[in-house]
Amino acid sequence: MPILSPDGFGVYLKEPEARESSLIAALTAAESLVASYIGAESLLLASRASRVVTRLAARIVPLEYGPVTSVSSVTVDGADVTATTGWHYWHLRLQGETAPGATVEASYTTGWQPQDLPEPVEQAILMTAASIYARPDAGLARIVTPNLTEVYRSNYLSDSARLLLAAYRRPVT
Repeated sequence: MPILSPDGFGVYLKEPEARESSLIAALTAAESLVASYIGAESLLLASRASRVVTRLAARIVPLEYGPVTSVSSVTVDGADVTATTGWHYWHLRLQGETAPGATVEASYTTGWQPQDLPEPVEQAILMTAASIYARPDAGLARIVTPNLTEVYRSNYLSDSARLLLAAYRRPVT
């Protein structure tokens, strides 16, 4: 079942009488595209655990999964430490700095419940689902760049949706 309600999506489309199965299919596909674009396995709430060995002294620790929405516990070399998610959705901010080679173990939550979904993510899902609903056969676009290389891009995830999702994307390392 999608994170957004089919009834709310029908109202967004101004088609409250639309077939529920069509609305669910478009929402499910859109949520999958949005999750993939930001680098997440899913947008739904999930408990996660990661173990990271720092190469350098660190105060910011990148995590394997995201977007991180809450932190349950964090240890550095077995000692409990305080950490927050305030810097970026894919990192922890430790209260103190780790030593090089420290082992950071974290238990945390990724994703959202429907009532906690950030407005930009919700809007990107709705925009993408509307594109899928309107043109389910649109598929992928073949784009030829100025240096004549071919790039394939989803027609459904608009530039506007991509801008809305920028803050939630997995950083490039």
